[in-house]
Amino acid sequence: MQPSVPLNIASQQSIKPQPSQAVKDSVSPSTVSNPSGIGSTQKSVPSAMAVRNHDYVGLIAKLKASRRDNRSLNSLGVCHLRTGDAAEAVRIFRGLVLQPGCTWERADVPLHYRRNFATALLMAGYPSGCRDVLRALPDQTHPRTRELLATIANWQRSLGFWRRWDWRLNAIEPPNCVVPIDFVPGEFDDDRF
Repeated sequence: MQPSVPLNIASQQSIKPQPSQAVKDSVSPSTVSNPSGIGSTQKSVPSAMAVRNHDYVGLIAKLKASRRDNRSLNSLGVCHLRTGDAAEAVRIFRGLVLQPGCTWERADVPLHYRRNFATALLMAGYPSGCRDVLRALPDQTHPRTRELLATIANWQRSLGFWRRWDWRLNAIEPPNCVVPIDFVPGEFDDDRF
């Protein structure tokens, strides 16, 4: 007779929450092409292997423990976007993009931080806020800006007649608004991800 040893399966297996199915389906090898060397010299930059393996939850834990510079916060916000936690991403990007205690954007913020803030607003169910942030960008021809605007336009066409008119005239989102996206959300500071 063998001794009975209680097994704690959760401690023996590495259980990792997976990104949403839309994010997994839209990630291609070209999206995360050749990120070698990233993260080897700075803790605030996401590690290339973790991004390649889509271990955004692990990156969130590492980034929360690292220093709080703008690059770290941007990477943390992108990881939250890619795990589907839009509310936390909005909170992070709001602190990065907006003036403290105000509703206008800081002038010294890189444009991809603003696009990430717009993406977070869209994923959180605020397409009017997303559209307002995108309209304030000086470069309206950037591929991500056009992608976000096209996503809002597609969503707008899916609305019923009265909801569409309320959106066009008053910029009022329907209750519990969900805007589906068909791209990998967020832009890291290093464009190789």
